[in-house]
Amino acid sequence: MSLFLDIGTGAGLSSATGVRPYLPPLLAGGLARGDIGIDFDGTDFSFLESTAFLAAIVAIGVIAFFVERSVASRARADKRRGRPRDPSDVLALLLGLGFGALLFAGALADNGHESWLGLMLGPFCALLGWIAIGGMIERVRNQIGPVAAFKLVAAVARLPKTRSGKILRGTMKALADRKPYKTPATIDDPAILPEIELVLQRLGYATAPAAD
Repeated sequence: MSLFLDIGTGAGLSSATGVRPYLPPLLAGGLARGDIGIDFDGTDFSFLESTAFLAAIVAIGVIAFFVERSVASRARADKRRGRPRDPSDVLALLLGLGFGALLFAGALADNGHESWLGLMLGPFCALLGWIAIGGMIERVRNQIGPVAAFKLVAAVARLPKTRSGKILRGTMKALADRKPYKTPATIDDPAILPEIELVLQRLGYATAPAAD
């Protein structure tokens, strides 16, 4: 029974690393430090609850966050379907595979079981988690649209509208994509478009004037 529970714990932790590689090691390490449900102390994987290891995970996570933001800010709107595999995405997968192996093995070693099984099954579970979340995002994009899985958001003081209250979505899209557009004669205030352009430029879009 103990082996079954430890396999379940290891599989759950390693699968979660395929989704978010940094959170499961932090959670497991924090719980292990308090001997809550899991404890790596006295095993070959005691470093998983060490302060140095947990601090390194936090540092890697922070760096990865800014790298992901940087990659997203350079992205351009396109019509590709599915989940883009940029370098940060691949790096997250590799880290997830490694952390998944360590956490699965550590969960087994906690109660004296052979850890080699976890080293083999951990990456497999992490890969399953990565594939599952990628498929879910693709289904959401296909059924609801890319807005349901957007990466960037920015606040603006106001939106360009016509005098009747219609938001000029097409004009904003052309502005973001650096495509030519004509300022509608019915726009409520033409000065709004330069304001939108400045916000888009901070995100890496609308880097050149596109108005006719």
